[in-house]
Amino acid sequence: MGDRGFNILSVLCLAAIVGVMSWRSMHPHVSGVRATQVSYYAGDGITPANIPADNSPITIGAGTFSTTADGGTSWTPHGMPPATIAQRQINLQFRFNGLPRDPARTIKRIEAVAQEWRHKGDIVNVLVFDYSPAKPDLAAYNALIRAANAAFTKEYTVNPYSIYPVVNLLWADKAQTLEAHGAPFVIRVPEAQISPQLFARLSALQAGFILQFPRGAGIADIGLPRLRKLTNLRGVTLTLDPHRTLPVDKDAVGLFPKL
Repeated sequence: MGDRGFNILSVLCLAAIVGVMSWRSMHPHVSGVRATQVSYYAGDGITPANIPADNSPITIGAGTFSTTADGGTSWTPHGMPPATIAQRQINLQFRFNGLPRDPARTIKRIEAVAQEWRHKGDIVNVLVFDYSPAKPDLAAYNALIRAANAAFTKEYTVNPYSIYPVVNLLWADKAQTLEAHGAPFVIRVPEAQISPQLFARLSALQAGFILQFPRGAGIADIGLPRLRKLTNLRGVTLTLDPHRTLPVDKDAVGLFPKL
């Protein structure tokens, strides 16, 4: 092989190595977790400085949709404003205090917020819909999810958004009727430790789910080895506390983690 062919092969090999390392930097292995993805949730009061530097995905609480007295829908942004967070998968979580009568207008607002983050250079592929009252309107929730999936699949064929629905523990079993198109549900749990009763309920769920833990709970608090026995567990989300720094897995820090 001539010098020209050798140089081209070297460039291709280098590009492949960098690509693999970059992918791993955004999907790091966390000690003791194996196939269970660990991510973080950043709510009110969290700034980029509070986010652990281990390249795990981060979910940003973007704001709240509320039903107005006249039956309309209002939008209240809160939490961290759009910012450039390099080498991270950014998920955006939208809270619904009531479901919109006109899903199309709400989806347009969600799209605009997501684009603000993408324009900052962030990787945004997941939108979390947080509707979890004690007594849900599952038909309306399903209609919103269906409309959002249809809109984002049609308009974003290259980088589409996936919808992850948040569900309440009280009706997590009924939520399996939602048309999530294979996306996992997000289940918010009140305590760091899962009780035997709750563990049994989670074990009975047929769909994949992510457990979102309360503020301040760390890896050492939630008992991951036991949780990994849940067949349909797809990941755990740790809610960041602005007054507590979570420990970082040293093997996952930096652009090029250990292979």
